[in-house]
Amino acid sequence: MRPSHSSKNLYQDENNQKENGKFTFFSKVFSSGELVFVRNLFIRLFLILFIYFLLRVVFLIIHWETFQTYYFRITAENIFLIFLTGLEFDFVVILFINLPVILLHLLPIPWRNYKLYKAVVKLLFIGINAVFIFVAVADLFYYQHAMVRSSGAILGMLDGFTLMLVHYSMEYWYAWILLVLFVVFLYWCDRSLEEPGQTRWSFLIQLMIFFCVFSFSFLTASRITGKIPPKVTAAASNTPFIIINDLFQNGSFFSDRNLPEYEYFSTQEAEEKIGPLKNYFYPDQPSELLNVFIIVLESFSKQYIGYFQEQEKRSHTPFLDSLSSKSLVFFNAFANAKQSNQAISAIYVSIPTMMRQPMITSRYKYNNINGIASLLGQVGYSSAFFMGSPNGLYGYDFFTRRAGFQKYFGKNEYGNDEHYDGAWGIYDDKFFLFTADRLNEMSEPFVASLWSVSSHHPFLIPPDYEDDLEKAGDHPIMKTVRYTDHSLKLFFEKIREMPWYENTLFVITADHTAITNNHTPYHSTALGTHRIPLLFYKPGSELTGVRDDFVQHIDIVPSVVDYLNLDITFKSMGKSVFHNYQDRYVYHYYNRLFQIADDTFFIQFDGERVISIYNHREDSLMQDNLLYQGEDTQEGMLEHLKAVIQFYNHAMNRNGFVKRR
Repeated sequence: MRPSHSSKNLYQDENNQKENGKFTFFSKVFSSGELVFVRNLFIRLFLILFIYFLLRVVFLIIHWETFQTYYFRITAENIFLIFLTGLEFDFVVILFINLPVILLHLLPIPWRNYKLYKAVVKLLFIGINAVFIFVAVADLFYYQHAMVRSSGAILGMLDGFTLMLVHYSMEYWYAWILLVLFVVFLYWCDRSLEEPGQTRWSFLIQLMIFFCVFSFSFLTASRITGKIPPKVTAAASNTPFIIINDLFQNGSFFSDRNLPEYEYFSTQEAEEKIGPLKNYFYPDQPSELLNVFIIVLESFSKQYIGYFQEQEKRSHTPFLDSLSSKSLVFFNAFANAKQSNQAISAIYVSIPTMMRQPMITSRYKYNNINGIASLLGQVGYSSAFFMGSPNGLYGYDFFTRRAGFQKYFGKNEYGNDEHYDGAWGIYDDKFFLFTADRLNEMSEPFVASLWSVSSHHPFLIPPDYEDDLEKAGDHPIMKTVRYTDHSLKLFFEKIREMPWYENTLFVITADHTAITNNHTPYHSTALGTHRIPLLFYKPGSELTGVRDDFVQHIDIVPSVVDYLNLDITFKSMGKSVFHNYQDRYVYHYYNRLFQIADDTFFIQFDGERVISIYNHREDSLMQDNLLYQGEDTQEGMLEHLKAVIQFYNHAMNRNGFVKRR
């Protein structure tokens, strides 16, 4: 193959300049023939930057109402900050995903002038960026279900991904149109780039240009990532950046290998403030080796439960309402996170997610942990975990084994794909009854858990139920809420006849919340969006009533150990709901902010400074930031949150969540 014919004209231009005495280094550097590779690269990267800018505009338009209520009021200053910060995110991810393209443009090799080489560069450029544009477009519409940007954890749910993609594609068919428009625009603009000619620069000069451009880009990108204002993260960031960043959490490409070691207090002072070492044994009272069964309902926001919504004329959870009236119910219960793979460590191991990545997919997943199953295993409990999803999803089977569960029952163990919904797992009613049969085979006392799957987008239920539940509500999730509630009814009807039922403590909660079209502004606040149901049920007991204490997922493990009155000393970041504590807090890490709340105040903290303080009891929509009014800063709450952060990071980095013998 021959170099481009334009090289002849370049040589003639150069000779003419020499003859006229006008040839200078300046004219050589900026001649289109010499730097056309660099110029084409910059144009290509700018095109991608412009597309990400347009994607951010579309994202804000679609979720405008959410960002007005859930995060902060959007002002002209905020808009400017969002797009300025967004450019930084985009710059980082564009440099990274286009690294092969950048190398092929800048490496000073003679083959760059051949047509095949240029075709490969063009194909690689369009292909790589089309994939990540697809990810960004998909998240435009998926965001409303998760209320967080998709992350690297999505790679943990590849089993069943094809079928899920089909369901999402049918519901959001217009997303494909948007994707095609962006890719066609990219291809059309790329076609107009000038064809480079052959250069006669020395290898040394070309190599110097390559290293200067590449080094500047890399250093700029690496410095940007630590300066993103946390208040605008969700609006300003882009999904490809978050996914790539998550993939490198185990290394040091974008972040330090370990979590930062905060030193707000001495180690002893921090531990004294949160009291991680627990023992709830009362020697003058007998221990009860009751069976323990924890039920986790997928995406069951508190607002869906009729028992909590007296103003609603129609309840979508008639069975759960009935069970709640016979249980100890916590009106102010909160999830510690917004995603299932973050909730699992809080519910079963009493460790919240106070970092960007879920513990179960991070480098810390090999840390020693004491889960509810391993703690009760010390006194002879058998254990099993039930979830109808494809085995390996999110690494649940791995993590539950680490938490002490002896057996795992998933889609494979169920063994009948006719009842597979094609996305998240076996339909709830079928898998719940399967669980009941397996529980009946376990030796007592046992600790077990069941996790539902159906009440999750794309909200699939068995065809037999479609006609009855189609009009369950104005959002598709409501039919799955009603279906899962019915599945729960079938499950309890079956186990009531089993000999172990009366001797079992049931704990029922949700993994996280979800958002519907009819969500109230209160449930859209940074605090309200974490509200979940939590109830303790013991058949035939006096464990009933409604309490207003602020409680959270990480309180479940210590509460069970306390209720059984077991002589076990263990570390837990939670507190027993059956124990009297003067101060009760709930906390989260969400959109790069640490959050803490008690029954009156709510604080957001970025690790260095307080971002906002609200009196949510008087200002339920959290519209008046007390920080701007110079009012009480609630130092006691803030010090507790700092102690939590310091203890958490220290324990993660040093494998310190288990009591030393």
